Amino acid sequence: MSAAWVISAALYCAGPVYALDNGAIRIEVEPRLFAVRFVGFRDRDNFVAALPLDEAAANGTDWADPGGVQSDVIPYSAQDAAVRRGPAEVVEVRGDYIAMLGPPSAVSGVRLKKEIQLDGDAPRAHFRVTAQRAGAEPAAVALRNTVRLAPKCTVRVERTDGDLRVLAGSDAPLAGIVKSRRYWLVPIPPTTPLHGVVLGSVAPKTIIVNDAGTWTRTLIDPPTDKSQVPNESTLLCVLDSDTTSYGAALQGARVELKTGEFVVLEEEWTFDKRGN
Repeated sequence: MSAAWVISAALYCAGPVYALDNGAIRIEVEPRLFAVRFVGFRDRDNFVAALPLDEAAANGTDWADPGGVQSDVIPYSAQDAAVRRGPAEVVEVRGDYIAMLGPPSAVSGVRLKKEIQLDGDAPRAHFRVTAQRAGAEPAAVALRNTVRLAPKCTVRVERTDGDLRVLAGSDAPLAGIVKSRRYWLVPIPPTTPLHGVVLGSVAPKTIIVNDAGTWTRTLIDPPTDKSQVPNESTLLCVLDSDTTSYGAALQGARVELKTGEFVVLEEEWTFDKRGN
């Protein structure tokens, strides 16, 4: 892959929020927060929870949590503001496509590029995150995309894709999680209060359901060796009732990156409007 996008990144200042809309789905991106702030159908409920930030935090460069869809480099550092919230430069934008380039990180030694491409007029999109190693020494890193879940939704994990395991935060096996014939179902908020619970699975996809319909996130080229994936889980659910913080993450395998090398995590997003 060429490094041209790193060298020739250009900033367009048309506005703080960019909307991609093909008539079937709408995705809104805020470059100054390096986040996807709306995912769904026009004039319907947002599938993601975008958190409010005051103008000082939104316009700054310190660490902040804007919610929505975010990407992280693993090993994770809560202080890695460059990776978590940018601000990003818009490299290219069209009605159906946007590419954003984040600043180099002094913490992780990487730089992220995020791309969203709508698929014609279909209810489908691709979300691609590319990390380039900018540090002087090689490092083993993995990429993780996390959706901040909005209330009154349910996370579905197909049971044929793998078991759902408790990784942290509880001794009770799958407290508040429903096991149906086809799915593991994680209601948001959970029916049983959960405190810092992390669930994991080798499932390559997750389905988020709300009153508007369904949003299916599927990893493109999911890892085949789970021992190379953080927590041996391509799917994570983070559930904390104390802070009303709920998230669903898809993540890739660790890759040893040398300076100038790249690693990619790509998802296909498909949508089905309720009532279709």
